[in-house]
Amino acid sequence: MKHRFLTACLAMLCFATSSIMNAENAKPFVIPELRQWQGAEGMTAISAKTKILYADESLADAANALAADYGLFFGKGLKSKTVKETANAAVGTIVISLINDEELGDEGYTMEILADRINVASVSTTGNMYGMQTILQMVKLDAEGFAIGQ
Repeated sequence: MKHRFLTACLAMLCFATSSIMNAENAKPFVIPELRQWQGAEGMTAISAKTKILYADESLADAANALAADYGLFFGKGLKSKTVKETANAAVGTIVISLINDEELGDEGYTMEILADRINVASVSTTGNMYGMQTILQMVKLDAEGFAIGQ
């Protein structure tokens, strides 16, 4: 009996320890809820120096909306810019793009948050707009920085 009790306590301690260690990169609470989140080590932050880059003109509205909304929330707007190619985007940018992925549907998107850049991709402008709203919500949760993840 004593052995089972100690085993149960050890199991709970391991679970609590792993939860605490992964707490900073836990799935953020955003609406709508993220369907999938894979946290990684580290944090990233957005500042007034962050630029929003896109290669497809149809993404201008999503980029401009994020730039304007960020300014409303934090008093310092972001700049959005169309570029020829986003593959070699500079450090400190948010890159939005269109991809071919039927699983995402019209409103889905992928987001990769790295220490030096955030990549958002969707099959449509609607999905990218939702991705921009998720970024805003994550920044509002913690303006100092937020967890890196995918």
